[in-house]
Amino acid sequence: MPRLERYSRSVELPVAPAIVWAFHARPDALALLQPPSEPIEVIASPASLEVGTRVVFRARVGPLRIPIELERIACEEGRAFTERMVRGPYATWVHARQIDAIAGGARLTDTLTYALPLGPIGRALGGRAIRRHLERTFAHRHAVTRRECVAMAEHL
Repeated sequence: MPRLERYSRSVELPVAPAIVWAFHARPDALALLQPPSEPIEVIASPASLEVGTRVVFRARVGPLRIPIELERIACEEGRAFTERMVRGPYATWVHARQIDAIAGGARLTDTLTYALPLGPIGRALGGRAIRRHLERTFAHRHAVTRRECVAMAEHL
């Protein structure tokens, strides 16, 4: 069994939790959330956030274009959803999103449980780099989520 790492980051948003949920349910959300420096090719967009939904895309990992397939494994309507990588570069990858109501809006928490490929060698060669990558990626994702959710709220 690979050694699991954990990463978590939250953002407070000045919108209702339902808007945060609606943003994540949009078919274009995955492409919007991807940093511009890491373009992806979406092959199969998620039809919903429901359990069993699959997402397939290709991402650039160095000079390679790697197919990645995710499957939604949990969904609590309006509040939380989780997906796991069934094909891709990580030995293990589970991404949970929790949306909580707070005073003045919502808190979105992304929690990843992952294991790098190649066990101790993968951790030694890429562990710190992956953490820095996750920090940059989720800073971008949360900024996009804020921008899109605020725009959605303004159009209600």
